[in-house]
Amino acid sequence: MNWCSPTSTRIACNSDLEREGHTQYSTTIKCLIEGDASFTADLYAEQVYGADWRDKVSQEATKGGAEPDSKLPQFLLNDAAFDYGDCKAFVKSLYEDGGWKAVNAAFVDPPDTTEQILHLDKYKSHELANTGPPPDLSTRLTDWQLIDSSQFGEFDVFNYAVSLTGDASAAVVAAAGWGSGWSSAYRNKSDPSRVIVQLSFGWDTQQDLLEFAVVYDRILQSLGATVQPVGAKGNVRWSANGQFGAASLIENTSRIEMRIASDEAGLKDAIADWKDFQ
Repeated sequence: MNWCSPTSTRIACNSDLEREGHTQYSTTIKCLIEGDASFTADLYAEQVYGADWRDKVSQEATKGGAEPDSKLPQFLLNDAAFDYGDCKAFVKSLYEDGGWKAVNAAFVDPPDTTEQILHLDKYKSHELANTGPPPDLSTRLTDWQLIDSSQFGEFDVFNYAVSLTGDASAAVVAAAGWGSGWSSAYRNKSDPSRVIVQLSFGWDTQQDLLEFAVVYDRILQSLGATVQPVGAKGNVRWSANGQFGAASLIENTSRIEMRIASDEAGLKDAIADWKDFQ
């Protein structure tokens, strides 16, 4: 199903803002729909079965025996739970703030990013992502081709951090102040097993960037990475379990870019334009 087709009086899904990466309608509209459905179901259950309906459901579930352990990675479980947790909480906040009128208005004027889903004040101010997509590396990498490029939002940063650190509080700090996010994947034309991943982060402030960097250091520790500082600006490169990466702080901005390759030669190709790393 194509979720990116709202009847919005403000910005359509196929607008320049969507194409240039300042919005995430394909994610947020689905979130709004699922959150509305879940919240409405909760209200109905409370009206029919009473305020303690959740306890009754839990008791009935217990009678059926223990649930089987999921084989899915925690990252995917967290992602699946987003629609029925954070999205429902967003709709509940709208309802508590202005009743069904506010909820209905959100379908005309939908949230732009997952940051707005997580923070009602960001939705009210319509704070958009602050950068567009990163440059296409394949324009200078002759033996590599771009195979996919997509946005990631504040929730994705949180999910990544909590999945690898196991620390929800640290993950919240890492994701807070998100400004933008892009992930691009490249495959080597001669050897398809070789890949490069390009991650671009934008933040609201330098402080937000630094807080993410501190938590990302913990992520690298969780991977058992060998980390090497590069210069005096906070740039680093690392290697861990067949992963070779480098992170560059973009001067005079609140941005950071990472390039990660499946082999050291691939990383060398990926960061050939970074003078500080040569």
